[in-house]
Amino acid sequence: MSLFLQRFFGPLVWGALMLSVLGLADCGGGGGSATSSSINGVVATGVPLPSANVTLTDVNGVTKTTTTGADGSYSVDATGLTAPFVVQVSGISGDSFVSLTSALATAPVSGQSATINVTPLTTTIAAMLSGTGDPSTLSAASDQSVIRSSLSNVSNYLSGALANTFLAGGVSGSFDLISGPFSANGSGVDRVLDNTLVNLAPNGSVTLFDKNANIGSASDDSGEMTTLPTPSTAIANAIVLTRGTTNFSSVPSILDGSAINLPNNSGMNAIQGDLTNCFAVPAAQRGSITVTSGIASYAAVATACLPFANFIATNYLESGLNAQTQFSTNFLQSSTYDGAVFDPPYIVRFVTPTKAIVHISWTLSSGVRQSFETIMSNGSGNWLLTGNQGNFDVSIQPIAEKRQDLNSTPGSSAVDTLNAYTVGLNVRITLDEPHWQNIMWVVVTGNGLGDGTVGNGALLMPQAPSGSGSSLTFGCSYLTFVNNNASMSANYDGTAANGSGNCAGYYRIAGVGLDGSSAITWPSKASYRPSQLSDFTGFHLFEPYVFHIHTCSVIPAWSVARVATCGGAESDLYYVARLPALMPTLSQATQLNYVVADASTIAAITPTGGSVFTGGSTLPVSWDPSANKAPPVDSLNIQIADGTQGSCPITEVNPGEPFSASLNSDGTRKALATVSVVDTSSTTVSFPSAATITNANCSSNGKTRLNMVKYSTHRKDGLQIQSVIEYADY
Repeated sequence: MSLFLQRFFGPLVWGALMLSVLGLADCGGGGGSATSSSINGVVATGVPLPSANVTLTDVNGVTKTTTTGADGSYSVDATGLTAPFVVQVSGISGDSFVSLTSALATAPVSGQSATINVTPLTTTIAAMLSGTGDPSTLSAASDQSVIRSSLSNVSNYLSGALANTFLAGGVSGSFDLISGPFSANGSGVDRVLDNTLVNLAPNGSVTLFDKNANIGSASDDSGEMTTLPTPSTAIANAIVLTRGTTNFSSVPSILDGSAINLPNNSGMNAIQGDLTNCFAVPAAQRGSITVTSGIASYAAVATACLPFANFIATNYLESGLNAQTQFSTNFLQSSTYDGAVFDPPYIVRFVTPTKAIVHISWTLSSGVRQSFETIMSNGSGNWLLTGNQGNFDVSIQPIAEKRQDLNSTPGSSAVDTLNAYTVGLNVRITLDEPHWQNIMWVVVTGNGLGDGTVGNGALLMPQAPSGSGSSLTFGCSYLTFVNNNASMSANYDGTAANGSGNCAGYYRIAGVGLDGSSAITWPSKASYRPSQLSDFTGFHLFEPYVFHIHTCSVIPAWSVARVATCGGAESDLYYVARLPALMPTLSQATQLNYVVADASTIAAITPTGGSVFTGGSTLPVSWDPSANKAPPVDSLNIQIADGTQGSCPITEVNPGEPFSASLNSDGTRKALATVSVVDTSSTTVSFPSAATITNANCSSNGKTRLNMVKYSTHRKDGLQIQSVIEYADY
């Protein structure tokens, strides 16, 4: 199972915690005075949020803006402003978008300062107070009454619910979630932020979950199993709040205080600096890791890289890659990573008290964002990178999508596409591990997919395999959907792989027309659930999904009909992947903010817009960052169409880093790899490093064109939001 590797939350010291919560309920209607006053605070998600945009608005609509410092701190002049205040913050934490909100009911005393911290917990408070349930719409003006009357009640409730968490994190006594001073350094209050997952739905429903809680997982659900697991869907120690929840008769605790076990400064938190220091050294000087008889040795690693190497377990194994391949061949010895700057690691959750799923991300010197996921374990008091101790990389992620087809009537459906809002699952098994060529088929079961009986699960296989043996190649970089509701043999042998040329990794389980109410009809494709779901109450945070991977001991032979035959022994492996975020309902999906493509991109996609391109031409893919309050784009996916035939099969998109792709051999379209976005604030973003789309072989026919762009945003809570615009001509 692959999950995200590091986000190093620096330790958070919680100093004088006592600004009275009761004081938040004072009316404080007056503004400032001739004597200057200020409002300051810390913006953090468990790590500081640097270079984030901060907007403070008072009850009269007067705004003050600034950006956060490297430690997440901010300060604005509050002279003359009138309470209550609302602070909105947006920025990038690691490789994810973060939007946070906070509020304060009283103005600072003349000549003094007041504190408004902005965290996921203050955002939870804002969701309870907002008239829409969306914390980003909380208004100091229209919501002033509820801010003054109920903010302290909600804050007190959360304080009580988190009391054990704070005690276990070293914070004792009273504390104020909004105005208590702290530092984003991984200790105290910041340690609590590290440990608490806040999952926010568009309608104002908030689920708080303790990452340390035992959720009833299979004992080794972060790796592979040889027998079918029966993971529990239990959601332990979670509390759910909804909009308007401002008075409480009881205060539950979401955490057993003894469960806190986050690595301290001398453990995992040091890796961020160690990595950055290591890759500041040129590749030729970083040295290498060697593995002999399954045991890694770090004797040849350069001095600057040794501190990080010592965090790697000697038996490290991640999706079939040992320490030498994963860290030495792929990283230390590659000049691509020269000057890479690493982010604090992000703890997704604790599988057990001594095993955590972590996410590590970094920025290349070119500005391209990258990341990978792995497991950290504590075997004898030291947290080490151990990997998932398995052979395959599997993951599952909830998706909300808005799709518009320029070549069909709004509300109608076309092959492989819908004019609709849809929700579903990104089900992924990547094909970059040493053992991927041995896969014959995979059946994924779980809520919305099926129970695993024949014909009642999502069947995935390689897309259009060609070649044989070590030269075997597939048309997509991950397995694609083949069938989701058919009668087949008990083991699915003899089933033909996907030959459509479509890299289908998004499994849609429900949808509604773009007007938010019209019913839609699914195309008869494997990437759509046969019958739409209408009830989403059964989906839970960390919902388990079982990947049944059927393999061959040798590389199977694929016939012209794309059917695999195993010349060796067949066997089964099982993995469990869990949803990192709640599945949004259809109603919630229609309320999300989606990226709006600008006119030039729409024209480029529409054939009548003169969008064909020749070798060496540049085709920008852009959007309006100010439209629809949409979050910044962090990746793109494009699709190229060629209306001719196989005489010009090769199309390249910036052949170098970070991506490349080609048309299918028959000249039909093919979805391309995801593209990282360098500048999320630019109004027009072409491909990274001024990339160009070239087609030297086909430049004379004038038929090659862009026919789809997918804009994606990955939220910090794990939900992927994507906006697709295309001209479907297939």
